Amino acid sequence: MVGVSYVFLLKITLIRALNNEMKSNQLFMLNQRFRFTNILFPPFFLVSLIVNIYISYESKINCIQRVILMKIWILHNTTYGNGKKVAETLGDVLGKKNDVKIEHIKNVSPEEVVKDAPDAIIVGAFIRAFMLSGASKRWVRNLKSSLKKSNKAIKYGATFLTHAMPDNMASGWGKRFNKTLQRGNVITNVYPEWLSGRVAKPEGPLSEGVLETITAKGADLIEWMK
Repeated sequence: MVGVSYVFLLKITLIRALNNEMKSNQLFMLNQRFRFTNILFPPFFLVSLIVNIYISYESKINCIQRVILMKIWILHNTTYGNGKKVAETLGDVLGKKNDVKIEHIKNVSPEEVVKDAPDAIIVGAFIRAFMLSGASKRWVRNLKSSLKKSNKAIKYGATFLTHAMPDNMASGWGKRFNKTLQRGNVITNVYPEWLSGRVAKPEGPLSEGVLETITAKGADLIEWMK
């Protein structure tokens, strides 16, 4: 009778577990409570073994989920490949413990990003002929509009620029692009600094030491987003 009850209880338990109604610690406690039946009724050892395998599997899945901390999108608007290199360098740093996606703004719509529900977004632009790329500004505005329509928000945001001028000269454009991201409060926290991807000339390459600086800034972003 005890054995039959145990099998019935395990059946209900496994059904609930597979439907995510029970956690592995609850399964463990239940299995321990009825462990004496493994001795009294040896055939039921196999059923108990199945429960333990499930507990082990769920624990590993939970461990993997804890390692993947955040979902991050990095968008660039590169023409000559410089912005893509900055985005990929940031992705190398941020992607060590996070789910990072890198795309050109032409290849992904703001609506697609909003649907993916990222925790953070980093958007790049370029300065050319003393003008900030209009496509990047429009993409950010459309992103914020889509977030408002969906009644959603992104917790963290940051920006980077590629440019062929000294950083102090590019600072005004960088600050304004940051404010573009901040307005509307749908991106809750915006990194206070814009990231600089200075190039030797418009078509590149990136100036010496830029990627090292971007790597360091990526590490700063990780700390800031904790």
